[in-house]
Amino acid sequence: MTLMASEQYLVELINRARLDPQQEAERQGIALNKGLPQATNGTVWPRITTEAKDPLAVVDVLNRSARIQSEYLGKTDYFSHIWKDGTDLDARLAMAKFNFSGSIQGENLAGYSRGLKGEALMDKLHDSLFASATHRSNMIGMDFREIGISQLGNSKWDYLTENFARHASTAYVTGVAYADKNKDGFYSIGEGQDGLLMRIVGGAADRTEAAGGYALAHAVGRAVTVDIGPSGNMARVQTSLADGNVKLDVINGSLLRVSGDVTLVSGIADAEALGIGRINLTGSDADNSLTGNNATNRLDGMEGRDLLYGAGGNDKLSGGAGGDRLFGGAGNDVLDGDGLNDMLDGGTGNDLLRGGGQNDKLTGGAGADGFEFSQRFGGDTITDFNLRENDTLRFDDALWDGRMSARQLVNTYASVTKQGVEFDFGKDGILLLEDVRSLGGLADAIEIF
Repeated sequence: MTLMASEQYLVELINRARLDPQQEAERQGIALNKGLPQATNGTVWPRITTEAKDPLAVVDVLNRSARIQSEYLGKTDYFSHIWKDGTDLDARLAMAKFNFSGSIQGENLAGYSRGLKGEALMDKLHDSLFASATHRSNMIGMDFREIGISQLGNSKWDYLTENFARHASTAYVTGVAYADKNKDGFYSIGEGQDGLLMRIVGGAADRTEAAGGYALAHAVGRAVTVDIGPSGNMARVQTSLADGNVKLDVINGSLLRVSGDVTLVSGIADAEALGIGRINLTGSDADNSLTGNNATNRLDGMEGRDLLYGAGGNDKLSGGAGGDRLFGGAGNDVLDGDGLNDMLDGGTGNDLLRGGGQNDKLTGGAGADGFEFSQRFGGDTITDFNLRENDTLRFDDALWDGRMSARQLVNTYASVTKQGVEFDFGKDGILLLEDVRSLGGLADAIEIF
């Protein structure tokens, strides 16, 4: 069953909440576990944690069972999980031909008097479910992987049914393809892109529906290669279902927003991490743009002239071959330029910057930053070295012969020039501390390894 665009929008709201529960709670102005009971009618409600949960994949059988319930609500206005004749969720799932083997399941219901439509209606229904503790637990607390949605109305009410499930042996590559016409960084009604081929190599294949959604089932725990796009011009990425579902959203045909580790193989050069999970992004031989989230990320540009942005968290950024630009953002980051002429900016936090070979421009940013240099480091410039911020210089003792103290190192290799303090290690490289006008105190800021 094909989702309406408004239903796909609701799926995106739910998955945004699951990928960062605390942010959604703050957006809603509700504590994560406010009002959540220990148990109701034999159902135990575990505490909702702030960790990212599996993004939910839309599956037809749950769409059918949700539709059965919403049609009943619309016909009877009897708002209950159990019908007047005793039909319950399990019975409706059986009607829809659901496979109960190795599964758990749940259901949310919401209603709103007529008057809203589109995104406004879905926002209202989503907010009302989040405000209810047990519905909130189903939405972002339970270990579900699958969802079905049905929103129907009558002359008085709009009804919404959300059916959830998880099969222990199955995980999904799932997501939505859309053109971000309003440039808000989120799916909106009318932006879905249909007909895009999504295929696990050697596994399931699907085309994005009219609203843009898709889901590819696969055995849990496996690494997978995913082809994306028109059959004559496929992009390829690699990911893993070791931890459950992975969300791969395709935006404007050229950007992936992902909830799990991804390696860009070909075709699509840009990727951004969704949610709050620890996500690693690896580029290709193209000029990649990789952006982390507020967790700890590892970003590897590989070949090409790459742009890496760590955002929040304590990240590790590696430019790889090519002239790269690395931005740590917030957090205590490690930035490695590797080869060619790179630009490194640590941002806020206590960062460690290594330019690598060639001529690099290094900016520590706010915080106590370290700058590390080994043999053949090239000609590097530190733009903001500041003793008052407890910045440090780390030198490999292979840069000189014999043993040498930090003070001897300064006396031997450092001098004050018009541009600043310069360390000249001959064939191994020259380091300029831009606008530093004195050698005083430098020895105390040097570490030798």
